Amino acid sequence: MPLPRDEAMLEAAIELEHLARRRLELARSERWDELVASETRRGELARAIDPSSVHAPDLQQALVTRLRRITDMDDQLRPLLEGRLEELGRTLLDARKGAAGNRAYQRFRGD
Repeated sequence: MPLPRDEAMLEAAIELEHLARRRLELARSERWDELVASETRRGELARAIDPSSVHAPDLQQALVTRLRRITDMDDQLRPLLEGRLEELGRTLLDARKGAAGNRAYQRFRGD
C-alpha cells in the first residue's frame, strides 16, 4: 500500500502534467500573461515530486512516466518561449531607440 506522501506525489505529478499541457496551449495561443501567472504553481508542484524517494516500483514507474510526458511538453514549450523572448528583445530595442530619438529631438528643440 502506497504511503500518503507517495500518493500526494502522484497527485502532484498528475496536476503538473495537466498544467504542462495547459501551459503549452497558452503559449501556442500567445496568452503570455496567463502562462507567466502559472509559473508559481508549476514550481510548487515540481518541488513536491521526487520519484527517487518512492519505494513502490509501480508508483515510481507511474511518476517517471508522467515526468517524461511533462518533459516532452516542456521541450515543445521551450522554442515558443525563446521566440517570445526574442520578440520582446526587439520591442525593447525599438523602444530604447525611440526614447533616444525623442531625447535628441527635445535637445534640438531646446526643451
